[in-house]
Amino acid sequence: MKAIHALLMLTAIATLPAASSEYPDPEQVRQWVERGEILPLEDILARHQLPGDLLDAEVEWENEVLVYELKWLDSDHQRHKTWIDAHTGEWLGDNSKGYHP
Repeated sequence: MKAIHALLMLTAIATLPAASSEYPDPEQVRQWVERGEILPLEDILARHQLPGDLLDAEVEWENEVLVYELKWLDSDHQRHKTWIDAHTGEWLGDNSKGYHP
């Protein structure tokens, strides 16, 4: 009986959207977007107009918060990173101001 209880607990923990890896599985990210648990990248980019060209976008865990990390290049060819909360779309900060989550 204890083995079944332990297995059920492990299964429940494994299904939680926890920060077990810095980068969630892409399939898991797609499912979160489809279920409305996180905003799609298109919505993030529409809400936060970057003053330059997007180079890369990743979904990752930062301090137990799921974020979009956007890497972009400004008109002076300076690289920037911006962190945006994937659930709320809130601009958390960027490295141009010394911010890093």
